Amino acid sequence: MECAEIRRGFVAGRVPAGPEVDAHRKRCSQCRELFENGAALGRGLGRAVLPEVSADDLFGLVERDLSRETGLRARLRALPTRARVGSLIAVAAGLVAWQVFFHRRPDVGGPGASYSPAVFWGLGLALGTVFLGGAWWLLSGASAPVRSEGSRRLITLALLL
Repeated sequence: MECAEIRRGFVAGRVPAGPEVDAHRKRCSQCRELFENGAALGRGLGRAVLPEVSADDLFGLVERDLSRETGLRARLRALPTRARVGSLIAVAAGLVAWQVFFHRRPDVGGPGASYSPAVFWGLGLALGTVFLGGAWWLLSGASAPVRSEGSRRLITLALLL
């Protein structure tokens, strides 16, 4: 048994055991440290190293990595792109509606207002159009037709302004 074989065992996700491993640990101080505290250091280092994968084992590696993901982030990543973009649009629309209907500024549209309601709603409509165009662009994704490149540039320019 050599150090490299022990490292390969930890990288594969198992704790090497047996009489050969015990004999090696007695004479190798580095490997002895890997097995202290229930082999916590060896397991941690094994998880940190990306294993060498053959083409046949690639799907198994991807499934193992996906099974480790948990929590809100994993649930959001599991949603289709359309659902994620739709959620973002709903949150943004909710925030805008809350601001417009419950936190109105006194200098917009009231008596003695310094801004015209037509200017306010015109800018709101323009920004909403750009926002919806950007969302549509996100939803079209990589499968958008080739001739849509001009409209993408226009939307990108509008989003940058």
